[in-house]
Amino acid sequence: MELRPAPIAHLLARIDAEWRDRKAIFDLPERSFHRADPACDTTVHFHGERAATPLGPAAGPQSQLAQNIVLSWLAGGRIIELKTIQINDTLEIPRPCIDAANIGYNVEWSQELRLQESLHEYAKSWILLHWLKERDPGGVATAVPGAGDFIFDMSVGYDLKGIRDEAVTGVVRALKDAGKALDAVREEIPDRFAEARDLEVPERIIDCITLSTFHGCPADEIEGICRYLLTELDVHVVIKMNPTQLGYDDVDRILRHELGYEQLALDRKSFDEDLQPDQAVAIVDRLRPLARERGRTLGVKFSNTLVVKNHKDYFPNDEVMYMSGAPLHVLAVNLVDRFRGRVGVDIPVSFSAGVDARNFVDVAALGFVPATVCTDLLRPGGYGRMPAYLTRLRDRMKKDGVTDLDHHVLAWGGHAAAAIRDALAPVETAFADAEAAANPEEKAAMGAALARLRAIPDEVGAAAAGDRASAFAAALAATAGLLPAGAREEGALGGDERDALWRSVVQHAAAENGRDYARQTREDERYGAAANAKEPRKIGSKLLLFDCVNCDKCVPVCPNDANFSYDTEPRERSIVRYTVSADGASLAQETLPEPLVVAKKHQLANYADFCNECGNCDIFCPEDGGPFLIKPRFFGSLSDFREFATHDGVFVEDAGGEPLGASVRAWVRMEGRVHRIAWDGAAGTGSQHDGRIRIDFALGADDDRVAGAALEDDADVATLEGDAAGHAATTAPFHALRAIAPAVLTTERPNPVSAAFA
Repeated sequence: MELRPAPIAHLLARIDAEWRDRKAIFDLPERSFHRADPACDTTVHFHGERAATPLGPAAGPQSQLAQNIVLSWLAGGRIIELKTIQINDTLEIPRPCIDAANIGYNVEWSQELRLQESLHEYAKSWILLHWLKERDPGGVATAVPGAGDFIFDMSVGYDLKGIRDEAVTGVVRALKDAGKALDAVREEIPDRFAEARDLEVPERIIDCITLSTFHGCPADEIEGICRYLLTELDVHVVIKMNPTQLGYDDVDRILRHELGYEQLALDRKSFDEDLQPDQAVAIVDRLRPLARERGRTLGVKFSNTLVVKNHKDYFPNDEVMYMSGAPLHVLAVNLVDRFRGRVGVDIPVSFSAGVDARNFVDVAALGFVPATVCTDLLRPGGYGRMPAYLTRLRDRMKKDGVTDLDHHVLAWGGHAAAAIRDALAPVETAFADAEAAANPEEKAAMGAALARLRAIPDEVGAAAAGDRASAFAAALAATAGLLPAGAREEGALGGDERDALWRSVVQHAAAENGRDYARQTREDERYGAAANAKEPRKIGSKLLLFDCVNCDKCVPVCPNDANFSYDTEPRERSIVRYTVSADGASLAQETLPEPLVVAKKHQLANYADFCNECGNCDIFCPEDGGPFLIKPRFFGSLSDFREFATHDGVFVEDAGGEPLGASVRAWVRMEGRVHRIAWDGAAGTGSQHDGRIRIDFALGADDDRVAGAALEDDADVATLEGDAAGHAATTAPFHALRAIAPAVLTTERPNPVSAAFA
């Protein structure tokens, strides 16, 4: 299956109806929305722009379609790393492509939409999020001033030739100056949602690009891409690094010997061909001055996934797969520690590797902006897992008596005094040099200022955890006050300089925290193989079209919100089979021994346009078969229904009648055969025909009985090969659709299908 983005009118209608009727949006209930706490300021700045939290989805399955991005924002994500775009936008990705059973593997690595579709989807998402900020469902955006503020970070790959191509460069420029892209979205918004159509939104959607390159991309090409992005496209740049920079031997030792993942076999070729540590440092050293000259910033991101050899039989025909989750977390934080040790603590670092609710408090103390997540959101609970990240951070901040993230960084590891000492070291040197050069009248004052400066680390380090910034500023001001007038410039203690020094204090503390945390992760059993070996439980039963254990895990684990639930009336219907006689002139009739039974009210279905058959719902479904394959599949268009002829499913051609679902015309493919099914609730009649056999029904309040059956020849429905003799049709498709369609089309329980008719 291929993803088919929904028109914005469809999404607006669903949001509106679902919020009104269920206090949920895209199946995420209000209780799972993130609400900021006025007592805890989680604000961060990402390349000069403000975001209300440092959390967001990584460039992956949670940031490709508009509903994914909306769900991430509702759950607390405020820095959205859009899924990587590249020149090759006709990829054929193996299916299934995601296995998040425990540590996480995938063979999915780029956008599945065409480039212009991605552009439209990101512009659509931009309008939707600003509209939601205005609507403020559940107090998401106004619990604290600025609580809804968000940033889009664009991810681009994978080589210089592709990125310089006008197809890719054009998308970047169109998102930097997005007036036309936004107008194209506005044209699709109906009058009913004029407030969304007329909403003024910033026309610069992105100002930063995170560069993702293929494993084995040469160092000079990576540098060339960065230069192109900084100069020709005039954006901030973040270079995504690969965990291979730790080196084959260190990665092998950490994974297999320290953490116990003996099943993981590394691909030595990827280590040899990937960017080497010395090359990465040299690139950063050369590019940072260029970025400053351009008024831009250069950052790094840790880390990409790790290439490992495929030891499973889940992914078809793939020799390697990409590992994420718990073991990657350990590798990435150790790599960050090593990298900061070489390039300095002031390099902006963003992070994505095994982030979850249990470690987000620690990750936030390492100064990462943003900390993005993917694998954890593919597990039961889906996007609803995200608010716990910020709740735990809030609880820790309150426990430590701090109210912002800077003070959280200083409080987490107890390194405040050491960090202040490191940050002040250059100033202390300047003071000492000034004292040595001072005339006799000034020496005493300079000596007093130097002594006062040297006392600051212990003094501020001993201050209350939440008051260190103000104590630091006051101490610096007092120090400057001791200086002779002519020496104050050399002391670098003006207001701007004090702000820069405080930033340096936080950066040094974050680096010290990172050193501690890197060591802790290698010793923490939760990251080891034993703690991450459990597979989701299967109960041995086969998944069927109707009725299952109703755990509903398949709904939130779908990153695209393709699976949904509906409520129908339990029923039992006898199934009649009609068979064309040997001479092809008549029909034989028999009642089959097994009726169609719908035993439970609560049922599950799939919206094909949002499903890319990643397989994640199958991983977590307790039964065998896969919800995306077995449960009723609804197509958004007849062309898609016809294109994917190997997939059973339904296209509701016209919902007509009142109420919605009372009268239906639909195409149904069941067990590979196409049927045209229709009913008229007012007339009390229905029909089913497959091109050879037509069955008519009389609708009843409690049952639908067969009113007659006849031979027909309708090539528009299906073309049968060979002789029609022996061809058979049952009443199962009609009875099944009668159980499903009215329940799915109802406006009382909004879903992707009913939204299309709203």
